[in-house]
Amino acid sequence: MQSLLKTAQHATERLTVKSALNPLLWLCTIPTTILLTTAFYFDHSDTLRAFCGPLVCVALSLVSLTGLAGFYLVLFRPDKLQSEEYQLRQQALLLIQQSSATTQTIDPADIVALVKAATPRR
Repeated sequence: MQSLLKTAQHATERLTVKSALNPLLWLCTIPTTILLTTAFYFDHSDTLRAFCGPLVCVALSLVSLTGLAGFYLVLFRPDKLQSEEYQLRQQALLLIQQSSATTQTIDPADIVALVKAATPRR
């Protein structure tokens, strides 16, 4: 159990891409793992075996709801599936484009500053 927690913590530390799908996956993965593990242990007990079926049903419904939310995002809000960093750079480019709409040229210094700001820091 301790190694599973360390592995999960290590996975969250390595996570770098942030989109609308990440919270959905975390909200699905953590409770589903807990529910299925609990159902497995309840299955070995005569008194708690009655709770095994409902726990599995709740876990499967969480996976189904996450899948439906993912399909909703794909069909109706695909921009939310892009990384947060990409969305910020896209908005910055749009602002640069709007601010230079009168001159029809974009200042190269603005683009360089945008690229430097978007470079991941390690």
